[in-house]
Amino acid sequence: MKPKKLIKEMEKRNITITRIDRTKRHYKCYLTNGRFVIASCSASDHRELNNLAGCARKELNHNN
Repeated sequence: MKPKKLIKEMEKRNITITRIDRTKRHYKCYLTNGRFVIASCSASDHRELNNLAGCARKELNHNN
């Protein structure tokens, strides 16, 4: 999945991604609080996107 599409799909799930870095096989998606989650480059099905959104919510609620 392209980074712009990934950002758009996460915004549909009320998650704001500030920037995306590409590693060898994954995307490092930075959230508004400075933390990041790792996304697969081939995240094409809705379950993978929902799991990514769940991980992002967990990181956004982290109190550090």
